[in-house]
Amino acid sequence: MAKEIINDGVIPNDGQGDNLRLGAQKINSNFDELYNALGNGETLSTISSNTVTATGGNKITFYFPTEGDLPNATTYDGMFAHVHADNTSRVAHSGTWIKLIQETSSIDMLSDVETSSPAPTEGQALVWSTSNSRWQAGTIDSGAGSFVSLADTPGSFASHNNKFVSVNSTANAIEFSTPSVDRLSDVDVTTTPPTAGQVLKWNGTNWIPGVDATSGGAGSDADTLDGLDSTYFLNYNNLTNKPTVATTLVGLTDTPANYTGAANRFVKVNNAGDGIVFSVASTDEGNLSELSDVTTIGDYYNVSNAVYTPASGVLVLTIGLHNLQVGHNIKIASNSIVFTCAQDSHATEHSYPRGSGSNYAGGKDPAYTSTSAITAVGTDSITVNVGISSNTTAHTFIRATDNCISVTEKSYSTSAASYTPATGVLVLTIGAHSIKTGHSVSIVTNSLTFTCAMDSHATNHTYPRASGSNAPGGADYVYNKPALVTETSSTTITVNVGISSNQTAHIFVSATANNIRVAPSHGDSLYFNGVSWVKQNGPISRYEITNDGNNNYVWEGPGFLTATNDPVMYMNRGHTYVLNNSSGGSHPFEIRVSNGGSAYTSGVTGDQKNTQVFKVPMDAPSTLYYQCTSHTAMGNTINIVS
Repeated sequence: MAKEIINDGVIPNDGQGDNLRLGAQKINSNFDELYNALGNGETLSTISSNTVTATGGNKITFYFPTEGDLPNATTYDGMFAHVHADNTSRVAHSGTWIKLIQETSSIDMLSDVETSSPAPTEGQALVWSTSNSRWQAGTIDSGAGSFVSLADTPGSFASHNNKFVSVNSTANAIEFSTPSVDRLSDVDVTTTPPTAGQVLKWNGTNWIPGVDATSGGAGSDADTLDGLDSTYFLNYNNLTNKPTVATTLVGLTDTPANYTGAANRFVKVNNAGDGIVFSVASTDEGNLSELSDVTTIGDYYNVSNAVYTPASGVLVLTIGLHNLQVGHNIKIASNSIVFTCAQDSHATEHSYPRGSGSNYAGGKDPAYTSTSAITAVGTDSITVNVGISSNTTAHTFIRATDNCISVTEKSYSTSAASYTPATGVLVLTIGAHSIKTGHSVSIVTNSLTFTCAMDSHATNHTYPRASGSNAPGGADYVYNKPALVTETSSTTITVNVGISSNQTAHIFVSATANNIRVAPSHGDSLYFNGVSWVKQNGPISRYEITNDGNNNYVWEGPGFLTATNDPVMYMNRGHTYVLNNSSGGSHPFEIRVSNGGSAYTSGVTGDQKNTQVFKVPMDAPSTLYYQCTSHTAMGNTINIVS
């Protein structure tokens, strides 16, 4: 109701105001309204020790325009307040107004959560930081690198050949198990174990063991053919419409159709990973490079710096002095080169080339387990293209693993070709090259495309073929075999690929990139470089070099019956010397032009603190010197002899 106002007249005792009774009634009415609003009509609600005792449906608001309007938190400990300016709810505790989480609050309000530094990026999650004692933005660990590394799986594949993966009986982990029909949900061979000769029969609920003739369909033995078990009916070949079942390897759909041209070859999974092929993998077929621990060229280099341009895919690698050329192929060890990038303000490290996680098909970087052709060389650097990245921010090199760059083989692309079927002569235009007469090359399978006049040049045909030629076995003469170079020019090489029964004119159409590869040549040998067997032309000697303090290098190897301090060395022109410096990083081993002189670099590759290879040039000076770059007393003369 409205407030009752007592009329007190205009002037004292003018007789115009309310009488005493009416004034008392108005006062009582006002008090009734207050007692009803702030109590139960008889008793007022009380506020004592910051506690409100209210009755009825009364509402109390705690509204403050700004944070500065809040009362002293120490005085009003336990008080609730609403600050209108920032739409926050707060409670006073221990002298502080503490913000309460509400629907519009940020997770960053939590005391153990920090999302400002570092700021989260796409795909990140909250990860607990032990060092910072808080939840912060981070990348979820991809987990174990293999199935057996998972915490709830067996720790090894050993002795589990051909087993299946299933959830264990306690339903808390994975196990390897031998499949059984009893594991199927609609099969029960446990209640009544089967006996010899029984079959599975449907009992309306499950498949269970049963005898063929104990029950069945309409009519006696209609579904079992019992009684028709004579020799004739038991002979599979007497059945009509019998299925064709492959009885040989070449009859399978994912294997070669026949054995033609595959004598002495091995079986392996094809490059696409969807079938079987016959493959050359033995030394007697001239394909030594297919062995896992053999590379037909094989030098290794360390990377001291790398510059990557994501917009072009160009990668410049600083590898020290080298003799590599444009056209050489290299392989970058998986996850061996580490970068940071501006995409996350260089907060995290990323290793390349990756087998997963990239934006390329299959999640693999183009250079992952693949070779890359050198497009440019410098005195101490090489340039390759490893693919354009969707992350176009600046990349900064951090480090690289040792021997992460391996030289695989030199290859060339064919721009033109001329084939004479009557003689078998094939002239390949490959551009500037260093191939000599007597060298061997391999031609990548089906890499050359020709047409011929036999069908008026209507169809394309690729060479060299695994089948379909007139050669014995159906494979072309140079299929998976090296071809001897019989003639060269500045831009061409000539090989003989065999006479063809198709004597019509052949016209070159196209060739795949890098289809001509330098093969091992007559007289090459293999030596172990610490990682794999690599091709070497010429004699090789290996020496172990240690030290006795800062005074002498100690040599062991060919020509030394015992360990010898700082001997005079004799090295032959045209020979290769592997110098393994295991004296420690404090004694770098350097070949010099003189005592205390500059470094001699011709034919020298490798790491002064580890292993160096010295391929002595034919024009090497008669006298060189080896010396520690940190202790000049360590060293002596190298006499170069012919």
